[in-house]
Amino acid sequence: NISCRSAPLSMTTSIYRFVYMEDTDCTGVVYHSNYLRWWQQGREAVLGQQGLVDLFASSGRSFVVCSVEQTFKKSARLGQAIEIRTIPTVESKYRLSFDCGMYREGEKDPLVYGKVEMVCVGRDMKLVALPEEIVNDVRAIDVVVPPKPKPRLPPPRRRPASAVPLASGLPHVHPIEVYHEDTDFTGVVYYAQYYKFCERARSHMCGMGHWMTLVQSGVCPVVVAGKITVKDGANYGDLLEIRSVPKIESTHRIIFEQTVVRVGRQIAADGAVVVPTVLVVAQITLVFVKLDNGGATKNLVALPPPLLDEFRNRYGMDIP
Repeated sequence: NISCRSAPLSMTTSIYRFVYMEDTDCTGVVYHSNYLRWWQQGREAVLGQQGLVDLFASSGRSFVVCSVEQTFKKSARLGQAIEIRTIPTVESKYRLSFDCGMYREGEKDPLVYGKVEMVCVGRDMKLVALPEEIVNDVRAIDVVVPPKPKPRLPPPRRRPASAVPLASGLPHVHPIEVYHEDTDFTGVVYYAQYYKFCERARSHMCGMGHWMTLVQSGVCPVVVAGKITVKDGANYGDLLEIRSVPKIESTHRIIFEQTVVRVGRQIAADGAVVVPTVLVVAQITLVFVKLDNGGATKNLVALPPPLLDEFRNRYGMDIP
């Protein structure tokens, strides 16, 4: 590992790993939030894991994710060799960004690509300036970020916001409690967990029975794009609400606008009042695909009628 205190950063770092069973879900591909874990490993390879440990031990400073954007083009599968490429950029004296891409061995186009932005915080989780040695090393890097592939999906046909009033049954609210397993060494929820929290909320909103029936028939929901903005971190013992509003973008695409709100704490001072606070804002784009040949190929299909009926009947959505 490269220490951020004693050696320059890599110009761009590639790390390699295999897809294990623990990385996949019941549709036979890598679960979408697991790509974020691999991107984390790529960033630590660039910055130097031991350097990050020393930075925290000596000054209490650490890096936290404040925003993520992902575009999913293809899926990684069990046993495949994956390359994770990472390029850092200094955005300001407080913020670093990382262009990330994941590639199957021997392929030119990425499976997943996107951008992660991070800030440096002190032990009290308040914003502090980036370490000078990291800023100097990153600014000395002269790397051209590769162009992003063109999206395969056609652009959505949007209706004016005034023509899509919020239905009476929305937002859907799903409760979450924060456990030890959700947090990392900085003491707050690991950012990839928010993707999981939002996925659980979507599953309950759409109806677990509908989800299971679709998957059993070979029709699966697939995340094709995700964006999260982290405004504050949830802590162990926090009581959260995931508030979800679906928006039908086209006959084949649905966007879930979701917010993670802290509404209480299991561990709180006597008499303390917890003011509802928005911690995370997420936008997740889904399509549905039909798996053929044992899941080896995917064909795009229209949004399932049972799902649209659920939105009409349960939440009062006006869907043509």
